[in-house]
Amino acid sequence: ICSSTETGYDSSYGALKQYCEDNKKQALFSYFEKNWDSCRDMWANFARSKFFTAGNTTTNRIESNWNQVKILLGHKTRIDKTIAGLVQHQIMITQQI
Repeated sequence: ICSSTETGYDSSYGALKQYCEDNKKQALFSYFEKNWDSCRDMWANFARSKFFTAGNTTTNRIESNWNQVKILLGHKTRIDKTIAGLVQHQIMITQQI
């Protein structure tokens, strides 16, 4: 459910609930309620809008960091070099914040 307002989220939530009832997909709706709606403050756009993200979502931040790690370490690296590279990368990210 992608919405920038709680009203929009609630409307989409109701539409999903109705769809699941009409199409006998109660297990899907139960899963959504238990695993997603219960923690919507962590992922829903309307709930996260109070935090500064500089336009980044969790997904693109993670992908960007993984790409930087791959560039830094290459594809085949010893474990000690991998750990040293990860620590160095984390220091660089922390300094940028």
